[in-house]
Amino acid sequence: MKTRTALPNWSCLRNTTKLLAVSCIAFCGNMASAGTIYSNLGDGLRGYVGYEMNSTSSAFLGTAFTTTGAGVLSDIVIHGLAFTAATPVTLGLYTDNTNEPGTLLESWTTTTLPTGDPSPLTILPSVINPSLSASTQYWVVVSRPSGTIVLWSNDQGVNGGVWAGNSLTNLFHSSIGNPTPGIQLDSVPEPASATLLCLGFGALLLTKRAMLWRA
Repeated sequence: MKTRTALPNWSCLRNTTKLLAVSCIAFCGNMASAGTIYSNLGDGLRGYVGYEMNSTSSAFLGTAFTTTGAGVLSDIVIHGLAFTAATPVTLGLYTDNTNEPGTLLESWTTTTLPTGDPSPLTILPSVINPSLSASTQYWVVVSRPSGTIVLWSNDQGVNGGVWAGNSLTNLFHSSIGNPTPGIQLDSVPEPASATLLCLGFGALLLTKRAMLWRA
């Protein structure tokens, strides 16, 4: 007696696969859109206060901020200008150590700070990609440049001024009633999200191939 093997319900399988694929892609899209660790830049327009640094200024000018999200750092965005083209500017991201800069997480040196006013934003990609925690205080500190630069304040009414001094362990708080420098920290998509996105597209591809095979 011959045994008959039941064929799979292709319609049901196809619909289930499509549902899983769309769910994966939708989930990953939501994860990718939540990529801001901290920002006070608003619409990207500079505030009304400019913090100037030059070769005779204090050695360091910094701002402390508390993250609104967690993630692996993708880049940091600053809003500043240079009075002289190709002025080297060094910026560091630090942990907090009892309300002063602690461990250096990453540093950048750039000569591409714009010279025009209004100046566009400057994006500094992360190479080390440190992981930052939510609701945690960190520091962004700029070292004294050889030329003259200006860091524009934020345009969102986030006050707190700046910290300045000749030693990272002895900064003094200045212009407390003024807005803090405008900065933004972005995160990279989580690896799990990227994996789910690939699985979603793969499922859609398999569904399409199955449909062609059945045809």
